[in-house]
Amino acid sequence: MRKLRFDDEEEEAREPLETEESVSAAEIISNDSFERLRARNKRRSTEEILLVVGLVFFLVAVLAFLCGYLFFKAKDVRIEGNSLYDSASILTETGITPEDNLFSVNESVLQAKLTVTFPYIRKVTVTRKLPTTVIIRVEEDSPLYYTEIMGDYFLLSSSLRVLERAKSAEEFTSRMSGLLPVKIPEIKRAVVGTELVFPRNATYRYLIDLLSTLERAPFYARIGTVDVSEKFNIRLILNDAKLCASIGGTEDLEAKLSFLGKILATQCDENTVASIHIKKAETAYITKSDHDFSDQLLK
Repeated sequence: MRKLRFDDEEEEAREPLETEESVSAAEIISNDSFERLRARNKRRSTEEILLVVGLVFFLVAVLAFLCGYLFFKAKDVRIEGNSLYDSASILTETGITPEDNLFSVNESVLQAKLTVTFPYIRKVTVTRKLPTTVIIRVEEDSPLYYTEIMGDYFLLSSSLRVLERAKSAEEFTSRMSGLLPVKIPEIKRAVVGTELVFPRNATYRYLIDLLSTLERAPFYARIGTVDVSEKFNIRLILNDAKLCASIGGTEDLEAKLSFLGKILATQCDENTVASIHIKKAETAYITKSDHDFSDQLLK
């Protein structure tokens, strides 16, 4: 009987332990469930906030579009920077009407349209002043060179944009002074209002660099024709065709031009008729001639 009572006491002692373990497990499960619920609620709250923010931005964008479309009309269009073309002609070519939306005026479209119709215009900038003003500012090119291509003459800007086309050089020179005649390499395309296009893209960059360097030469005003039809045999006809200077290619170009300037200042007067061959920046051969070089001028 004592043994039986002892076993009962053991059972009673184990029961509280089992109860405590069950409570601990329940607490763990309860805590895990709470954490998962809290994380899920947090994600849901974040998603709801993002959705609300997105809707707000969408509504603002729609409202801005409607306001712009309904209220911001291009009733006042101003043309600035033009001197060669009158504002009325430019405005007509833009095609903008008072009922057009202020923000529908596209700068790149106007650039493409105006530079073709008005070749001296090289750049177009559009700005807006709310609520109804559009300002179209144009930048105009200046003619610097002319060249001959298949019997026609083309007036060129510093970037070799074609500004005019004519049947004779006199159509340019009778109206403009200081133009430099240039004999150029083979051409692929020459269209008024656009830049010259060559079979090789590198030729364009080569000519731009060469002509801009020549423009800085102290004897630039004395050049009657630049012949760059042969890349490695550049020739300058100077002093009213009394001098022909051959400078080879463009390597050490600035040094060669500086050397040529010294030769012109010290070895050649206004009556000297000669050919000058510059091989390197410090070597030149001067050969007297009994005839001038007018036949090499671009006329």
